Amino acid sequence: MITNVGSLGLDVAYVPLVPYSRVPILLAVGAVKAKPIARDGAVVIAKMMNINATFDHRLIDGFHAATMSKVLREWLEHPFEKFDNLEGWKEPEKEPQKEAEKEGEKEPEKEAQ
Repeated sequence: MITNVGSLGLDVAYVPLVPYSRVPILLAVGAVKAKPIARDGAVVIAKMMNINATFDHRLIDGFHAATMSKVLREWLEHPFEKFDNLEGWKEPEKEPQKEAEKEGEKEPEKEAQ
């Protein structure tokens, strides 16, 4: 079962098991928010999302739950390596701030004499 607590603006939620639900895995998907992270030795702002899981250990061993968590993370971090491209989908335009940073990294052109 998947519950989208992010639509309520929540980052984190814990989903309790319901005794007779017959659902061994419960996922709570949090809101996507900008957070500071370390990337290549620098602090940058990135969009992050929490996914919290509850597993019924009567049906699923902890090893299998951890493996599923690792696979889910890989799929969400690199979706186009795991899934086909969608027809008609266009990659979002780059943010102007990132383009300005890249232009600043280029070597200045020499003036023609």
